[in-house]
Amino acid sequence: MTKSLTDILKKYIRKPVAVVGLAALLICGSKTLFAKENETKWRREYSAVVNGNYYPNGYDKIHAEYGDPTFCDIDGDGDYDMFLHYRNTINFWRNNGDPNYPSWRLVTKDYNPNEFKNGRMSLAFCDIDNDGDYDMFVGEGMDYTKIHSYRNDGTPTSQSWTLVTKEYASINVDSSEPTPTFCDIDGDGDYDLFVGEWNGNISFSRNDGTPTSPSWTLVTKEYASINVGEKSSPTFCDIDGDGDYDLFVGKGDTGISFYRNDGTPTSPSWTLVTKEYASINVGWNSIGFCDIDNDGDPDMFVGSAYGSISFWRNMGLEKTLSADIDNNGIVDFKDFSKFAEQWLMTEEWYDGE
Repeated sequence: MTKSLTDILKKYIRKPVAVVGLAALLICGSKTLFAKENETKWRREYSAVVNGNYYPNGYDKIHAEYGDPTFCDIDGDGDYDMFLHYRNTINFWRNNGDPNYPSWRLVTKDYNPNEFKNGRMSLAFCDIDNDGDYDMFVGEGMDYTKIHSYRNDGTPTSQSWTLVTKEYASINVDSSEPTPTFCDIDGDGDYDLFVGEWNGNISFSRNDGTPTSPSWTLVTKEYASINVGEKSSPTFCDIDGDGDYDLFVGKGDTGISFYRNDGTPTSPSWTLVTKEYASINVGWNSIGFCDIDNDGDPDMFVGSAYGSISFWRNMGLEKTLSADIDNNGIVDFKDFSKFAEQWLMTEEWYDGE
């Protein structure tokens, strides 16, 4: 079959030019040319529907001072609702959209059912008694050290909050501003409790009870020897899709630390990947993950001390890799030959000749 001019250009011009160019880059010692491991690609987006109106800068309309964004489907309609700390109260933003396209409406600026109000409160939801609805936990905030627990005696669609205790799990952090979060870190079917605090540490209390009746054992006040310096705000999410939870820690004015779990769902092993995750630093960073667009991966919201919340859409995994493909510390001909074999030969314009 006679080849077209396009076919000839692909074979005799495009491929050799690519080979020569890549060889030159390798010889020059580039260290970040081609992909070797998967990383999540994030895109910050500003537009949103807020209180019934579309705004190109919609997320700037959602005020959050020391934001601490928290998500759960509190009204049982199949999409995520949002809770934010604002000054001395908790704001509740109902999602009146759908699982694919959120539409945010402010329901109340004072969701906290207790009279206790304080700057920098933090919020966590968890069905701790396994009765099918969310229970609520509130970190006391600035200059305080305890966590308030509220049992939901209502239904998954209509809450009725009962204050159980102002000293949940006997938590009393060493400094102040307890920031609770829950996840089943040991894979035994019940939630474990992690609490960030002002001094940068994270405490870990293991649940030795059952999914319906927790029993807390304080394991350490310095979990995994992590200290981020100031105002730790831990959040768990399986960001790499390998079946275990990874750890993100928001911190003061210095960004977000990311610890990859290189262990298993029952026995975590933490590797500090970066102290500046995705180069995000909005000031007094606190993180909330949820799949807000229903595309199967977690999206990220970051709260700030300066009155705003930022939304980062998860665009999926992309590849980024060092030119030192064989990891011997030298960019040499072996790297080029391996690259040619692994990448050039699989391109759609390679015809095998």
